[in-house]
Amino acid sequence: MEKVFSKAFTAVRAIEKGETEGLKINTKLKIDIFKLVAFLPLNQRLDFANNIYDKIKVLGDEMIKQSLIQSVKSEYEKIGIDLYKTQKSYILKSGSIMLLITLISVISAIIVGFFAAKTAAGLAKDLRKKCSLKWRIFQVKNLINFLLLR
Repeated sequence: MEKVFSKAFTAVRAIEKGETEGLKINTKLKIDIFKLVAFLPLNQRLDFANNIYDKIKVLGDEMIKQSLIQSVKSEYEKIGIDLYKTQKSYILKSGSIMLLITLISVISAIIVGFFAAKTAAGLAKDLRKKCSLKWRIFQVKNLINFLLLR
């Protein structure tokens, strides 16, 4: 899709800048070239288009891509869209969303840590209680055995 648009935009931009080779017209006339091309015979229009596309092929893909970017920027400027403001707004909006997600992650990590600590403390308390009980029973049995064997 990009290749189709890039060639078309590059061709239109070339025509807007005065590329009329193959049309045999006086370029000093104040005439809309696109209206003129619409009235040309089909074979002459095809020759004109092929001439422009041959020149575009020489540029290479990267140069055509850069030309497309410039063409789109100029079209936005023609219709009154401030690209700097639009890009800045997009970056600020995306950055705000990222910061919000980060804040939610931090709060979640703190909450998870709190509950993990509470769970670990409760488990440790239960284990200490059970070990302490076993240890006391063991001590009492040993004391009884020691007293009986004497």
